[in-house]
Amino acid sequence: MHIGPPALANTALATELALKALLQLRWGRFPRSHDLLKLYRKLPESDQAALSDLYQKRYLSPDYAAIFQIPGVPTPKTYEESVKLNRDAFVNFRYPDDTGSRRSAALAMTLDIVLNYMIEAQPGLLLFKLETDDPNELVREPSDT
Repeated sequence: MHIGPPALANTALATELALKALLQLRWGRFPRSHDLLKLYRKLPESDQAALSDLYQKRYLSPDYAAIFQIPGVPTPKTYEESVKLNRDAFVNFRYPDDTGSRRSAALAMTLDIVLNYMIEAQPGLLLFKLETDDPNELVREPSDT
């Protein structure tokens, strides 16, 4: 799985934002940083363990390895290793260059795991709350001015 630099930059930013959203939910704040490893290590140990377990099941099981393994490119053995490999991905991928298949595949896997954890493993998490139950209040009418 090799994706180009613009997609890598967006994947890196999406990973960063997902980790920050999880940190906001857990601690009510998050550090100002693009460093994915720093963000990951600020998560509670229970979240780190759950992300690691999900990564093991998804990317290191024989069923998934056949789909996601790139011939000749080793898959990171742990979720933390995948995050560490891409810790500075947003900074590095903002501007086009060829960065190689190993990092792009691992970055995509890193994002996949944190998003799946937030969506599937934590179904009770509310990422936002609407102030109204009336859908008509969500539509703004054009103003006369």
